[in-house]
Amino acid sequence: MPIRHDRARHGLCGLMAVSLIGAAPALGQPAPAIPAVPAKDSTAAATPAVQPIDLPTALRLAGANNIDLALVKEALTQAQAQNEAATLSLLPTLSGGFGYSKHNGAVQDVSGNVIEAYKQLHSITGGINSQINYGDAIFNKLAAMRLQSAAEYSVDAGHNATILAAAGAYIDLVNARANEKIAEDAAKISGDYEDQITRAVGIGLANKSDALRVSVQTQNYRIALRQAKEASVAASAKLATVLHLSPTIQFVPADDAVPQITLVPLETSLNALVTEAFAKRPELKASGENIGAANWLKTQSIYGPLIPSVGAQALYGDVSGGRVGVPSNSGGTQDYALMLNWKLGSGGLLDFGRMDYAQSKLDQTKLNDAKLHDEIGRQVVQSFEGVHSAFDQLELHKKNVDLAQQSLQLSQGRKEFGVAAVLEVIEAQKDLVQARAAYLRAMTAYTLGQYALAEAVGRIGE
Repeated sequence: MPIRHDRARHGLCGLMAVSLIGAAPALGQPAPAIPAVPAKDSTAAATPAVQPIDLPTALRLAGANNIDLALVKEALTQAQAQNEAATLSLLPTLSGGFGYSKHNGAVQDVSGNVIEAYKQLHSITGGINSQINYGDAIFNKLAAMRLQSAAEYSVDAGHNATILAAAGAYIDLVNARANEKIAEDAAKISGDYEDQITRAVGIGLANKSDALRVSVQTQNYRIALRQAKEASVAASAKLATVLHLSPTIQFVPADDAVPQITLVPLETSLNALVTEAFAKRPELKASGENIGAANWLKTQSIYGPLIPSVGAQALYGDVSGGRVGVPSNSGGTQDYALMLNWKLGSGGLLDFGRMDYAQSKLDQTKLNDAKLHDEIGRQVVQSFEGVHSAFDQLELHKKNVDLAQQSLQLSQGRKEFGVAAVLEVIEAQKDLVQARAAYLRAMTAYTLGQYALAEAVGRIGE
């Protein structure tokens, strides 16, 4: 039996030797060269301007500068202009003018005779003209009023969305900077440990392989640190985009850690929040106004043609003229006209296609409203669960951080006494870095979830 164990041991050693020889470069041949890293031109990029910022400032600037919000406000301006135009369509127009005509040569008189005439005419007129399709004008005005109201609610919704975007961008920036600090601490701790191991190798108390392991870990942490700095720059540019400021500004958040903000108390029930969202969300109010406008247009297609178009005219002026070379005569003129019209066919009575189209638009608007209710309900439920989940995870992740710190301290103490291996300390350091990063993610998720839940129930703009 012992002989069998020796043979197995020799066989395994031989297999390992063959594997190592096969994997190594051939004798006399150099190892594959690693491509050189190109040098960075220090003059290629200018140092960006650094600008401190806090959350209230970010929210205030977003309300003043955000492009998406400005676009929604322009839509409101257009709706107001259309409402004013609908009002003017109900009123008659004023007109006035000056006329001059002159005739030389043959002309036919009232008896049918052709005579030579040389005459001229001057006229000055002014008056009131009205050609109004009241069936369309009345209902268009009623619909325009509802559409303007819908646009006002859309501005409120855009303002809420802007607050959410600005708060989210700021919190993402704080999160990125905090991740950068975690990576920086990890690289420093690993670098200090690398220095200790290197000195231990120099005096024969540690193996070279242990020093190499720690060096690899240090380099990995330095790579993670560089990636974290890149993420901080990207988060700053994202915040600048939301605020409509120069993307080259390097924002520095006032908060070192993600603030734990509670906008919606955790004890609030889900049913109460869904009910509140259906009552307060400006998107639903705007949708209700759109339904009202579509309903007026449907009514217009049915009853509008029954209301006659009114044509009226009242002109007042002065006319003077006569034969050329003869003193002219003048006198005042008054003209009045009134006409009522009904239209049959396209755009008028018995236009069933127009009725069907208006009914379909109303049904479509109602379906969109139902879809919006479903979506807002989903948003509330998802945000509610996300906030509660993040809150529950906070305590667990915080406990993990404490345990990881204790584990690292114990492993470092065991290593000093020669009981623990270098790999144990490396793993303990990794556990601590991962625990801190997980706790930061949970805190970020909780704060972002609070803003999302507040926006979902319509409280964020309060």
